[in-house]
Amino acid sequence: MKFIKGADRELGRQLIHAIVAVILIGLLFSLDRYKFMVLLFFGILFGSLIINWKSLGSRVPIADWFHYRFERPDARFPGYGSAWYAIGVLLMAVFLADVSKIAAGIVVLGIGDAVSTIIGLLYGKNKLFYNPKKSVEGTLAFFAASLVSYLFIGPLSLVLAAISALVESLPVPLDDNLTIPLIATAILYLI
Repeated sequence: MKFIKGADRELGRQLIHAIVAVILIGLLFSLDRYKFMVLLFFGILFGSLIINWKSLGSRVPIADWFHYRFERPDARFPGYGSAWYAIGVLLMAVFLADVSKIAAGIVVLGIGDAVSTIIGLLYGKNKLFYNPKKSVEGTLAFFAASLVSYLFIGPLSLVLAAISALVESLPVPLDDNLTIPLIATAILYLI
């Protein structure tokens, strides 16, 4: 196992990524789809206000705590990844009518992506030939962790996990908290 400077911050960030996914899936099944979308909308609105306040230099104690402990140093603005994560989940909830498919998409986004980063940081030795920032080990971990979506959509999870793992590994300029929900939504909508 290797140690990378700043790895503790990233590991904590990915743990939150996965925990939020589990909470969102619980909320999705506790509320109906429309209430879930309303909750996400107001969460994004509230989060946007916090991002604005922080960008203007205001102190927001809880947001400051998360920012200083978990935000990536190269983030474009405070809460950048979190904003795309919430928007990605809302995108899936808007375009997918079946809550089981939405839950499967959240598994891929929140758990598959988190596990891939953790495994890639700790054990990633073999870089992908088309993206040296990603590892074979991380991509395989993404695929394996995304198979948890089987609980919600059955055998379709193999297609979802494989294509989502490939998309996550590509060197695209968009945040993967947006690209993963986009591809997951497309797959789950079309099949």
